Amino acid sequence: MSEKKLLSRDDLLKGDELKIEKVSLGDGFIYVREMNGREHGAFERAVVILGKEREVDVLFRAKLVVRTACDEKGKLLFQSEDAEKLAEQISAHKLGIIAEASSELNQIGKRDVTEKK
Repeated sequence: MSEKKLLSRDDLLKGDELKIEKVSLGDGFIYVREMNGREHGAFERAVVILGKEREVDVLFRAKLVVRTACDEKGKLLFQSEDAEKLAEQISAHKLGIIAEASSELNQIGKRDVTEKK
């Protein structure tokens, strides 16, 4: 078994290739991708309700999907402002499937989410 190397500053700053996964939706498919650290931080800021510990926006799933749904090369399909319209136009079931795949890929756990009622 080979020993893993200690990563240097340069190793970390050269960047990671973000993973892309195909998500089957029954009538078709979509891709979702990993977020980088900056994108993940912006997502967290977009869904956290200030003054409410560990409580997030009811558009959590839609906001996650618009930040991760992409083409086969990783180019995002939506703009941040598309979240509300997406939540109104797509079934909750389909939105949930995409959001779940994206949550797993981006290590966003259920313990991180308590929707505002």
